[in-house]
Order: sequence, then structure tokens, then C-alpha cells
Amino acid sequence: MINRSGLGFVVATLSLAFFLTGCESTGSTNSTKHPRVRVITPGQVYTTHRWSAAELSQDVATRSIRVTRNASYHVICLNKSEKPHVHDRHDLVVTVLCGQTRLHLNMKSYDLNPGDVVEIPRGTLHWVENLNPSGPPAEAFAVFTPPFQGKDVRFVNVPRQ
Repeated sequence: MINRSGLGFVVATLSLAFFLTGCESTGSTNSTKHPRVRVITPGQVYTTHRWSAAELSQDVATRSIRVTRNASYHVICLNKSEKPHVHDRHDLVVTVLCGQTRLHLNMKSYDLNPGDVVEIPRGTLHWVENLNPSGPPAEAFAVFTPPFQGKDVRFVNVPRQ
């Protein structure tokens, strides 16, 4: 029997078996060009290479790809930094697709690169920052269990280090 925190890992692992993600340069060295990222599901190919001006003006923008009874799947555009927060009722698994980021997880920091996978159990303090905020956004693929509706975010004041 799988416990609840293990369920998030199992769902993410299985979904990674069905999802092929990748980043490739647009072929230009112009920093205004954005990386091309594809998320391939059995029902669609989702390309995130065109973030809207409104999304690019936000610190963090999220697009929902799919929602099932047990999980929700999202692509995240990280332009700057998230605010420190906790999801009290959701487990989260994130795969970095493009960019270089720094993850803060329970007050420890980890530099992440494309391909890195992070498990964030419910109740875990976390936030991430784009290490190149003047360049193209960092992008990630996130799986929430149970499905995330955008309401389970509790912001936490963290002293500056």
C-alpha cells in the first residue's frame, strides 16, 4: 500500500513515463528569444515557447495542461522569484525544463538545472528564484496531487539571509 506522500512521487514518476519534455534554443543568441519547451501527452502536444506579454510581466505565470481525478499538470514560467509559501493539502513534483534556478526547501538552498526533479511534500516551506531574471524565463513542469485549484497557497514570512 502506498502512503499519501508516496502517491505524489508515484504519480509524478508515472506521468514522466508518459511525458516527454525538452528545451531547445530558438537558434538565436538574442536574449529576448525564449526557449522552446514541449510537453507531450497521449492527447496533445503543448508548446510553451510563446508566453504572453501579461505572463512575462508576472514574477510567476502558470498554465494548466491537464486535470484528472488524482492530479493536475502545469507548466510554470518563472521570470523572477516566487514568494516563500506552503501547500498544506497538496504534494508537488517539479521537473526543471529550462533555465537555472535556486530552490529554497525548508531553509536549505539547491541550485537546479534542466532535468532536475524535486519532490515537495505537503506542508513543506519552499520557493524558487530564476538565477537569470534579465534573460529568458526559467520553465518547469509541475504535478500536484490532489489536483491544484490555485487556493492552497499559504505565504510565509522568511527572514532575509
